Amino acid sequence: MQQRLTQMRKEVSAGLSDPDCTVLVLAELKQAIILSGDRPIVRSYRDRGKEAHGILWLLDQNEITQRYSAEELYTFLKAITEVNNWLPVKECQTRLKKWAGSTDKRD
Repeated sequence: MQQRLTQMRKEVSAGLSDPDCTVLVLAELKQAIILSGDRPIVRSYRDRGKEAHGILWLLDQNEITQRYSAEELYTFLKAITEVNNWLPVKECQTRLKKWAGSTDKRD
């Protein structure tokens, strides 16, 4: 494992920590999809030709599968944006507007 971690450290951005590199190594070993709010991890995994997604993708998937209502998705994203300044503002606003509109139609 240590060899793989050392090799990963050489292949990815210097901005990634050893724990970040460990996530990448383990995901590759397990052929897993990474789901993370950490953009550098997502980008690094994608750069390696692997599947990785962020928070907005997860919310979109929950909308598609109708696991949560528009009202719930709106509430989740609103809470997330209050503590996460790294998400793309325009994309968040688009979703919030859509989910707020969907909620209004059900009233």
